[in-house]
Amino acid sequence: MMCLGKNWDPDSRSYGDTRPYDGAQPPQMPQELTKFVEEAIKASHDFLKQRGKGATDPAAELPLMSPDICIVNFYTTGGKLGLHKV
Repeated sequence: MMCLGKNWDPDSRSYGDTRPYDGAQPPQMPQELTKFVEEAIKASHDFLKQRGKGATDPAAELPLMSPDICIVNFYTTGGKLGLHKV
């Protein structure tokens, strides 16, 4: 697992600006990824407005946001995403 923007610590189940075991800061979020997310949300808002089925405030269904963390998981060829249990 690699984090961008902020660190996810599974032991404390919290986000932070540094990794607890070595104090390193995770790499910054790529601006291209942030822009992609923002454009996708705006396009979704346009779609909801065009749909016209009570979506007078698309932001109520899908709030505007700018991502500050990205968690990247790496898998081997035999690996798979499993359920996360609380």
